[in-house]
Amino acid sequence: MSLRNKDTNMEANDKKRNLLLEIYQEFGSRFCDMEIVYGDGNPDSGIVFIGEAPGKDEVKLKKPFVGSAGKILRDFLERAGFTRQDIYITNAVKYRLFRINEKTGNKINRPAKKEDLENCRPYLIRELLVLSPKIIATLGNVPLQTLMGTEAKIGEVHGKKTDIKIEGKEFLLYPLYHPASLIYNRSLEDVYRQDLSGLENLIKQLKAGEGIG
Repeated sequence: MSLRNKDTNMEANDKKRNLLLEIYQEFGSRFCDMEIVYGDGNPDSGIVFIGEAPGKDEVKLKKPFVGSAGKILRDFLERAGFTRQDIYITNAVKYRLFRINEKTGNKINRPAKKEDLENCRPYLIRELLVLSPKIIATLGNVPLQTLMGTEAKIGEVHGKKTDIKIEGKEFLLYPLYHPASLIYNRSLEDVYRQDLSGLENLIKQLKAGEGIG
């Protein structure tokens, strides 16, 4: 890579980071009373993983996917020859979804509601348009439905690549079960590994043909 090309790439990377910062600042201003975690990683990687929402561990460390589900994702990345800094990880809903346990008074996670998806979708769309990834890997129903509508079901489309349009721009979408689903349902392990293998092959094909990473 020539020095001029290197400088150009650095300028493009800085521009992306500045645009992402603007989006995150707007999000933070609107949801200032929430526990927020923003995206993390390499904005130029060409590969974006989208989770559902941050949990207790993510809020504590201010990074997406650092809990037990994050370990499953990290193991896959290492097997595929990647680290977290080789990709970009974000969430469809960037604030923690919780309710108060009436008996203990502690915060416990709750499922996403339709209004959560509607509130956060515009920011996710802007984020993806800035990142312009070659592959979008959604993890679970929440990011899948945020992008494709509530009629989309992960059980029907997991492991199947599809082309989607976002504001007129085409993206390759590869839906996966959420890593946490393996913790609660071990019967999904073989299916999940097959889907990950498909994603790994897809990444390798695009990396070889289009220079991802």
